[in-house]
Amino acid sequence: TKPYMDVGVSIMMKQEESQTSSFSFLRPLEKDIWMCIIFSYISVSVVLFIVSRVSIVSWMEFEQREKAEIEFEYSLSNCFFLMLGAVLQRGEDICNKSSPFSSRLVGGGWWFFTLIIISSYTANLAAF
Repeated sequence: TKPYMDVGVSIMMKQEESQTSSFSFLRPLEKDIWMCIIFSYISVSVVLFIVSRVSIVSWMEFEQREKAEIEFEYSLSNCFFLMLGAVLQRGEDICNKSSPFSSRLVGGGWWFFTLIIISSYTANLAAF
């Protein structure tokens, strides 16, 4: 059975005030890790841009379009947007079925990287 009343010595201590700030969501990961994530985001976006420009499949598809649609599908801003959409778990229509395999490979690697980073972030966030 559980005792109704415990008799003993109690000590009252001042409770530590938790520091709250606008950037408390950054605490689960170290500053170096955040810098590496930002660097990898920029570098993978540039690599996707270069790979899509070098690919012959992209240029063949670009030449078959009408003259009215002059914009290349994988511009640098679209590559940054596509990689940011992967981090935020948001799919985009930029990478369609006719995109080259090399672009899909870079995008798939980035999706796998973001899956691991988001899982680690969530696990560390639960620990705080």
